[in-house]
Amino acid sequence: MSVTAADIQAFASEFAGTDTATIALYLVMAPEFVDVDRFGAQHDLAVRLWVCHQLTLNVEQAAGAAGPITSESVGPITRQYGNVSVLTAPADLSRTNYGRMLVALSRQYGGRLAS
Repeated sequence: MSVTAADIQAFASEFAGTDTATIALYLVMAPEFVDVDRFGAQHDLAVRLWVCHQLTLNVEQAAGAAGPITSESVGPITRQYGNVSVLTAPADLSRTNYGRMLVALSRQYGGRLAS
């Protein structure tokens, strides 16, 4: 089965109003990040989770969210933030609930996420 923009909108109601072209873009990129063979019957769920993770990061970035703190001083106060990346490495999946669910699914079913 192939995941569609309508599937994403039904799966995660917070994206019901998201432009379907934006969702379709992430669906096109998903095979590069979610291994079809290894997730097997859970592949569509993994794709849904990955796309929702990316959409969540996209919303954060549009809202001006800063990336992780990369440097910090105490006096006088200084902070540096890393970039918020739309395309994240597997280590960054912990930033969203969808990413954490994808990691758990990957561990449970032996799926591999591309690095």
